[in-house]
Amino acid sequence: EGQATISDLPVGKYKLVEVESLPGYKKLAKPVSFEIKKGMTEVLSLKVENELVDKGSVEITKVDKDSQKALEGVVFEIQDAAGKVVTKVTTDKEGKAKISDLSVGNYKLVEVENLPGYKKLTEPVSFEIKKGMTEVLSLKVENEQLDKGSVEITKVDKDSQKV
Repeated sequence: EGQATISDLPVGKYKLVEVESLPGYKKLAKPVSFEIKKGMTEVLSLKVENELVDKGSVEITKVDKDSQKALEGVVFEIQDAAGKVVTKVTTDKEGKAKISDLSVGNYKLVEVENLPGYKKLTEPVSFEIKKGMTEVLSLKVENEQLDKGSVEITKVDKDSQKV
């Protein structure tokens, strides 16, 4: 029920310090001070309110649509709901890029630089950072290779035109 009782404290001044908070909650920034006075007959009751974490993280994984091979060097912008660029990231050799400490809100992942031979994403990928998030939000983004053409070459003799 979120309650704790400490008994038999001698008269004096104390500070309640949160050492560890539950996942999804902020740790208390300051200790809660209290005092046990001589002659107290009632239990001192302290109400301590915790806030949900208001930041979150997202990890992008960029892969080839067909082979699922990681794509390194793709550049993305993270834009807020108003379209303002929050940050820019580039995928690493594992095709990953991680963004931490995003404030609660709605965002768009926009591909700004793609790899040669691949189609650039035409639509942004929308996602939301929610209050109290404890897990990293994982976004897998697939890229299609550009359509490939073929050429047939016939080699002939210059004079006779024979194959």
